[in-house]
Amino acid sequence: HTHTQTHTAPSTALPLGTQSHFSNDERLEQVVPSNDLINSIVGVSTATDEDQVAMCPTIGFLNIRSLVPPQPPASHAYDLLCLCPTGGTVPGSFGVVGSLKWFDD
Repeated sequence: HTHTQTHTAPSTALPLGTQSHFSNDERLEQVVPSNDLINSIVGVSTATDEDQVAMCPTIGFLNIRSLVPPQPPASHAYDLLCLCPTGGTVPGSFGVVGSLKWFDD
């Protein structure tokens, strides 16, 4: 599902001397789990439906360290090993992934 609606911060909300770099070409797209997600920084969205992701705030961030493919026949979901500031389950079902990666030396 591709979202074409864009949302940008008003120029008064940006640091002095900067401008938004969000273009009308950018849109949200559903991501297929793959090793390309390893080391990605993910914003945990408060959205309860995929149509809300572009408009809802994030409540935190995590770093994907590894992906474990589904183990048939019981599961259709990937298991993610993540670094995050607190333990436990991640609230919500949606995340926002960009091009930002984090590598631990």
